[in-house]
Amino acid sequence: MDRQYFNLKPPSSPWVLSIIAVDPDHQQQGIGSALMEYSLKQIGDQAKELFVLSCNPRNISFYQRSGFELLGRIQADDAPPMHPLLRINH
Repeated sequence: MDRQYFNLKPPSSPWVLSIIAVDPDHQQQGIGSALMEYSLKQIGDQAKELFVLSCNPRNISFYQRSGFELLGRIQADDAPPMHPLLRINH
């Protein structure tokens, strides 16, 4: 897995978006999108690149709607695949 990660890791040192989560009872109500919008406003121009590693493939489209691009897939043995995504601020 280490080799797969480093092959997909962005070349520079982006900021890392650690966690955006919504309780399952409150999902599909726009809360996650509001949290993402707030986070991106707080980061503003401080970060040229923002990196996230999603272990849930259902989240990929959520991040893509916020401007993240899927970099690939990391698979290690029997572990769930991880999906690195990168957002570049222009």
